[in-house]
Amino acid sequence: LLTSGDGEWVVRYSVMVALQELFSTIAKSKPELGQQILEKLEEIVRKDSELVVSARAKLALQKLNRNLKAL
Repeated sequence: LLTSGDGEWVVRYSVMVALQELFSTIAKSKPELGQQILEKLEEIVRKDSELVVSARAKLALQKLNRNLKAL
């Protein structure tokens, strides 16, 4: 979660992909960490100044929410 604030947009973009995958892997076994991931993605959507990063975080949230509804 700390690298989501890196100065390079490409690193932050990669972190969005990694957070999405991490959430998918641990959401059931570690719900508190899953909640932290969702909150971080929501924060990035609201605050990141780089459009491509905030858009990737938004896409991750959409996919994760779709998966949660399917459970």
